[in-house]
Amino acid sequence: MTGGDTGPHLCLSQEDDLQHLTTWISRNVLSGSHMMTAPDLETLAVLVPGHKRIIEVGCYCGALTRLFALFGERVWSVDWLIGDEAAGHYNTDEVEAIYRENNAEALASGQLELLKMSSTEGAAELAKRGVTADLIWIDAGHEYPDVHADISNYLPLLAPGGIMCGHDAGPFEGVTQAVDELLPGALYYPQTVWLWHEGLPALGPECDVQFEMHIVPMRQAMITVGTPTTLGGR
Repeated sequence: MTGGDTGPHLCLSQEDDLQHLTTWISRNVLSGSHMMTAPDLETLAVLVPGHKRIIEVGCYCGALTRLFALFGERVWSVDWLIGDEAAGHYNTDEVEAIYRENNAEALASGQLELLKMSSTEGAAELAKRGVTADLIWIDAGHEYPDVHADISNYLPLLAPGGIMCGHDAGPFEGVTQAVDELLPGALYYPQTVWLWHEGLPALGPECDVQFEMHIVPMRQAMITVGTPTTLGGR
């Protein structure tokens, strides 16, 4: 993203600050209850701050939700909390209890809302309310039909200039296939995070893209939060 690009940018402060923020996020916000590599966390550390309205499609125990709620002014999580063939099936009541424990303050304040329903139902409900978001995170079903449906259903909810992004582009071919088909020019950042915003050139899936980094403050992110509860160490 160079030259006259006017779309949203991944933003960095100094390199040492990025490493500090990444480490802090991993230890204090996500702890051991996520499946993110260090490069994934670096991407999220510079991607999430600055976005006020966030839709999270697929939340599991709500560890990553904590990061979204830390920076976003309004966050919606959509998940029917039953799992799938790829992730495995789990006890809905137990997962929901952990999600609510991990995000108790944001839920109580109304900043965060859990829509306990399928991603398709969630998109329809949010559309009915007139909700739009400047960041939409897709990490629900990982098979091609599921990802295709999620991108198609949530893209109309993306505010002008917003970013749609997601996880597991590497391990699951269905994710990459749907992203490439529906979001020409989507960027893949090591290791498994993908992102897209309107106006990206159609570079193709084989293009090696280097992000242009812009400097922004970290917005007093270093606040004290409790360690999230986990389920089975995941």
